[in-house]
Amino acid sequence: MNKNTLILLMLAALSLPAFSYNIVERTTLIEDRLKLQESLRPLGHDFYFDANAFFSGDALDLADDLSQAATDVDGGSDAFSTAETLVNKWNGKELGGRLNLGLGVPLFKFNAWGLKFVPELIRADFGFTANVGISKEILDPADFIEMAGDDIDPQVKSALEVIDLETFTDIAQASGDGASLYDVLLAYSLGEDGNGNNDPNVDANPILEGAVRDQQASLEDVVLETQLVDALSNETPVPNLDIYLKADLKVGPKVAWYGEKFFGHVNLYGLMRVDVFNRITSATIQNGGSSLDTPSDTEETNLTLDAAVGYREQNYSIIASMDEVKVANLSEADDANNLYGTPILFKLYAEGKFKPFDFMKLKVFGGVHKRTGYGFADGLFLGTDLGAYVWGDRLGVQFRTQLDKEHITLAPQFKFWVMQLEGMYKLPITDDVDGRKTGSILGVNLRIFI
Repeated sequence: MNKNTLILLMLAALSLPAFSYNIVERTTLIEDRLKLQESLRPLGHDFYFDANAFFSGDALDLADDLSQAATDVDGGSDAFSTAETLVNKWNGKELGGRLNLGLGVPLFKFNAWGLKFVPELIRADFGFTANVGISKEILDPADFIEMAGDDIDPQVKSALEVIDLETFTDIAQASGDGASLYDVLLAYSLGEDGNGNNDPNVDANPILEGAVRDQQASLEDVVLETQLVDALSNETPVPNLDIYLKADLKVGPKVAWYGEKFFGHVNLYGLMRVDVFNRITSATIQNGGSSLDTPSDTEETNLTLDAAVGYREQNYSIIASMDEVKVANLSEADDANNLYGTPILFKLYAEGKFKPFDFMKLKVFGGVHKRTGYGFADGLFLGTDLGAYVWGDRLGVQFRTQLDKEHITLAPQFKFWVMQLEGMYKLPITDDVDGRKTGSILGVNLRIFI
């Protein structure tokens, strides 16, 4: 086996499992917390380009371990045991990241009805979020269903769901090393034991036999190597990754308005969304599902609305907002399977601003964000910004400290006339969430404006 086999030990697209750990709901919370970081930076000035990148602090260590494991396999180590050792170390870890790119194109400002209006011709925003959960599980024959392809015959699916583990592994072992799912199911449909002999415990099924022969090509792709069959027969946990990917593109006009005490904004845009879940497991030592299942088209496009209203009194303000409110469906792919759905994000935010010195600004803030998929307490946050500025607010430095249920966030920011640069470090304060170990998150933001 070479280093590619090591990677294939963790590759297979399987159906979404029903665990207490729900990777879609977990990603929703993580993403909303990162979106909060993006929204805490006032846009400022007229035009902006905004780029954000967030990633788990353990991601680089995992990459190093994968590289070392591949080297060990090239040197003669067993790929299956190497993957087992690797996952034992990383079992229960959660790794993820988010990339966000934004662009604003302003129009002229104007005053009307006692209000100042600041419109944008186009506000465009692209966001990509990934989350990976590493764990181990005991496989059974039903786990091979989606490895056989998207168009698996119902008879074949039913057979994999009802065949008991002992019968399945007995036939696979009798068929010899390199046997495929086709060999096992064909013998099962013929009532044989894998050596061509009749099995008194298995009845022949001509209908299943026909379905298996019709799908020979796809079933032969799922190769049952000796290590995998041994793991099945001994009910040994095998390593796997849960991977969830989501991409959004938002494009549309926005208008903000400011009064003496009240202010707010409305953003109407087209939201194009695509997402996918994959389970990557050592059950795919060979081809059957060895690549990630990725959609080829946008799954869904909706006309969507963001809106906020705020009230300001001296140095204090409060803002209530709702984002991604679906107004109408514009298009949907025939094979759309949007796991994320169209939940609305609600947020309540309050802040107090103070000036200890003429050159220094202190802001205390807090609030809550809530969306279907996580609880109210998960969205609570509290923090402070302390900054020193000269030349208005065009040149300065700021430091943010923020607390939520899982992390303390530290974020230094530097402002240089037409740009600002911010770093972020989220330090975990809880050991695990839903059985997955919490980790640190690093981030960087670059914003350009005039």
